[in-house]
Amino acid sequence: MQFFRFRHMLKAISGILFFTFISSAFSYAETTVTLLTDNSYKPYSFVEKNALQGSYIDVIKTLDREIDNFKIELQAKPWRQARQMVENGDAIGIIGTYFNAALWPDIYPYSQPIAEEQVVVVCAADSRYLNKTWPSGFAGALLANVAGYDGWVNNEVRSETLTKLINFIEVPNVDVAYNMVNKKNIDCTLFEKDTLSYLNSKRDVQPPVIAAHVSSETVHIGYSKKALSDSKFPFAAQFIKEMDIAIHNYKSRQPRITADYK
Repeated sequence: MQFFRFRHMLKAISGILFFTFISSAFSYAETTVTLLTDNSYKPYSFVEKNALQGSYIDVIKTLDREIDNFKIELQAKPWRQARQMVENGDAIGIIGTYFNAALWPDIYPYSQPIAEEQVVVVCAADSRYLNKTWPSGFAGALLANVAGYDGWVNNEVRSETLTKLINFIEVPNVDVAYNMVNKKNIDCTLFEKDTLSYLNSKRDVQPPVIAAHVSSETVHIGYSKKALSDSKFPFAAQFIKEMDIAIHNYKSRQPRITADYK
């Protein structure tokens, strides 16, 4: 009789241990979260030699190590395509967007800011547009704007006010815009301050210079309103919360996230 009781006790203990193990395994299983990012925005997020790199990529990798229940996977896309995928609900979020809730209603909510960018106008060193006021000082100029980067001027690059004043030409990426200014194919280009510094450090040419300051913008992870409202990613609320906590903690240690990426 004692033997049978002992055997039943062992079975009960084994069952409890097995249930605890399974519960623990599920509790600590990591959920993979795919975030989209730009494939050609130097020095922040770009693909070179088949490797995704940049200062924002380094930041996200650091944050990934600080959240417990999720594993972040990064996919690089042309900016316009990535933004469209998030707006359509095909991806949960995009890294590097400015806060544009009023103009891009399909991207919301936003993460805590991960950085700040300075939007500028860049011209050749001998340009007649140096030290002008934006936008009035660039009347009649031919300016480049990178495809999908309308947020550089609060989406007003296609507005009647600006297009009557300035002639815009759309180019595929920051490298093309930079080279067109250098070759004087255009007068100037909308640009980002640290992007200019990075490209100047990589080129053995007379560097273009900042002609005017346009705006200062905070940078975020923008989440898909449609995907969240459709509950496409059941883990979304917990992931957004953990990312915001990780960003807050990271910035308390390093208040300014810089683009010092070599």
